[in-house]
Amino acid sequence: MTAERLHGLLEAGHSEGLYPGAIARIGGPSIETVSATVGTHEPDGERPITPETRFDLASLTKPVVTTTLVFRLLESERLSLDETLGTYLPDLDGTSRGAIPIHTLLTHTSGLRAYAYDPDWECRDDVLAGLSERELCVREPGETFEYSCLNFLHLRELVARIVDESIETAVQEQLFDPVGMSDAAVGDVDPESVPVATTYEHEHADRQLRGTTHDPLARAMGGFGGNAGLFGTVEDVARFAEMILADGRAPESDAWVLSPASVRSFPVERERGEDVSQGYGWRLRVDRTPSPLWSAETIGHTGFTGTSLWVDLDAECYALLLTNAVHSPDSDLDAFRQRFHSLSAALATTG
Repeated sequence: MTAERLHGLLEAGHSEGLYPGAIARIGGPSIETVSATVGTHEPDGERPITPETRFDLASLTKPVVTTTLVFRLLESERLSLDETLGTYLPDLDGTSRGAIPIHTLLTHTSGLRAYAYDPDWECRDDVLAGLSERELCVREPGETFEYSCLNFLHLRELVARIVDESIETAVQEQLFDPVGMSDAAVGDVDPESVPVATTYEHEHADRQLRGTTHDPLARAMGGFGGNAGLFGTVEDVARFAEMILADGRAPESDAWVLSPASVRSFPVERERGEDVSQGYGWRLRVDRTPSPLWSAETIGHTGFTGTSLWVDLDAECYALLLTNAVHSPDSDLDAFRQRFHSLSAALATTG
């Protein structure tokens, strides 16, 4: 496996103006790990992307953090996916949201609208109060697939209520520490103390963000909304992928983060949308996503800021791409991502 081909692809994307900076890694337990970097933290900037650069991982938060914590609760018998939101969140008991089964939140079939946000929301209490005043249930649970950040905001609240401690503490102790994600954080990070790739918020803030969560809803929730808010390096995400490929055991600490049964449940299709195959918290390979060269035992997700992680459980390899493509509102990573994942599959199987 050679880094030159991977670096050449990242250089091509940079030259096409898809992103100011990027880092990619391809690896697995039985293949040589290869990484490449290109560009800078911000457009026309001088600070180069390095393996130590933190990225706003956006919706990778959904499978990496929120889904992992939900399944840990499931394994410990503290949660049933057949129960409803109202069972765990008493404030929602007797409401339309309270009647939503937990499993439909993980599969984006809850009936909740895709998104909700108000610029006046400045903290978690504002968000929860504002959501309570809106009609969020637009369909019956289980009726159809609609990708919704609100699903994972509600899962965040559910996890926080059950663990009975700070959600940030739970993430640190149950995920970051055992996996060895030593530079990962949920919520804003201090750009004066750690290197952070910038993003740009076009719709609501119209400003460059550095160390501040890009997603407006998660930002209003204090930086971590369950749907977004995870920051990390390429090494952090790679260690998570290695844990998944080790059937839930973290190679760094030899601790079981998830059971093999949980990991095996991820690549099972639970719902099908237009050009989407959805599992519990994870997207599955379908047609040309992430690439026709990946096996049917593939799970992954993308992030709005320009990030993605895909893990092939059959081929025992992963490919992760971290960029800040969100700087350009016209940047379309879909075709580039397919080129990246096709190259990744070829390199992983041929070297």
